[in-house]
Amino acid sequence: MVFATSCDLDLLDSPNEVTAATADPSWVLNNIQLNYAGLFEGISSTGAQLTRIVSQPNVNYQNAYNATALNGVWTQSYATILSDIQFIENELNTPERPIPRHVAIAKVFKALVLMHLVDHLGDVPYSKALNSSDFAPTVDSAADVYKVALDELVAARAAFNIATAALPTDLYYNNNVVRWQRLVNTLELKYYLHTKLA
Repeated sequence: MVFATSCDLDLLDSPNEVTAATADPSWVLNNIQLNYAGLFEGISSTGAQLTRIVSQPNVNYQNAYNATALNGVWTQSYATILSDIQFIENELNTPERPIPRHVAIAKVFKALVLMHLVDHLGDVPYSKALNSSDFAPTVDSAADVYKVALDELVAARAAFNIATAALPTDLYYNNNVVRWQRLVNTLELKYYLHTKLA
């Protein structure tokens, strides 16, 4: 005699997938903060080598750097940091669960990443870059991407002014709004200096 049983199991939803219902906004923001530190290290190292602040791997620039030299920076910027910021802004920040401080910090990091990309690469994809169905997003002009960065800084300043009890784990300034506002001011100054000189 053989018995067989089955259960109703919907295998379309992965139990390991992070969703808005299961994600902790502070953990997502922590991932952004940690990945930005790695991004800054990688992009700064390349810049320091090119300007001979530190030794580059080869005496000839043409042999030292190739088209894949910034692949890690590119992937970290788009696949990790910017997509996590989009997740915080569009999925985790809801009227039922507002997280203005998380959003403010995320917007500052978004501006930082966009400015780094433009400063090192010039024209880059942005407007369609995080659309998962578009495998060849169009390139936006450096001026347009820099303007988006400025808009994010303005929005971050406004979000920092919203009182909230939902405080993130802030690895950079320990939720000191004054220090974040100073960074916003500094980045706005950088924007105006770069666009004035362009």
